[in-house]
Amino acid sequence: MQIDHLNGNVLDYRARNLEQVSPKENIRRSKRLQALRKMGMRTNEMPPEVAKNFFNMKEIDFQFFVTNFRIEAQDTNMDRDFTRHREF
Repeated sequence: MQIDHLNGNVLDYRARNLEQVSPKENIRRSKRLQALRKMGMRTNEMPPEVAKNFFNMKEIDFQFFVTNFRIEAQDTNMDRDFTRHREF
């Protein structure tokens, strides 16, 4: 087992930001955080509860979110801030 920093910030040692996971799950989560960062989200500032919501999404739902977020950001030139997407 490994300790995962939910928001990806390895300097954030708050208990609510740490979770014990398998190595496979840790890799899966880091790939999701990487995808969110590519979209322009500042995951290091993301509340751990929001990160957990992204991790718990089914793969197809996560891909749908990523695709729609990119389209919406391009169409509206919106600020790519994760706080605008609290419904996830």
